[in-house]
Amino acid sequence: MPNPGAREVPVWCKPQPKLAG
Repeated sequence: MPNPGAREVPVWCKPQPKLAG
């Protein structure tokens, strides 16, 4: 049973070059 939170990936969890830099 997949977690409901896993369906929606938070923006901060996604690879962002701006935050990474």
